[in-house]
Amino acid sequence: MQHSTSRLDPLAERAVLAACALADASGPEEWSAGAFEDAATALEVLAGALSGLSLQAAELLEVVPAVVAALRESVEGVPAAAAPPGTAGRASAPTVLSTGLRGHSPGTTSARASTSSARPC
Repeated sequence: MQHSTSRLDPLAERAVLAACALADASGPEEWSAGAFEDAATALEVLAGALSGLSLQAAELLEVVPAVVAALRESVEGVPAAAAPPGTAGRASAPTVLSTGLRGHSPGTTSARASTSSARPC
């Protein structure tokens, strides 16, 4: 992995900003079905992208689709086998989470994930 700035840096920063904004705005009664589905899909898409880093990364992240499917089943009451096509496994194409990205410019906040389990926001 390169340690220099790449074209992915501003995109990754926007993803963190969007995730933080979503986490800050969320509460048990705030989640619509669409917001839940978008957030769950984002988990799958990001895990799929990070899986490309290495074989070890792929092995560590291979549980994410099953975890997201179980979360969908738990929240929506829909068995993973009955979930819409493409939602029970790894997402096949990147999804843009434009709502959380509006109003944020790259470089305005350096929100990098820490190595602890604490929320980086």
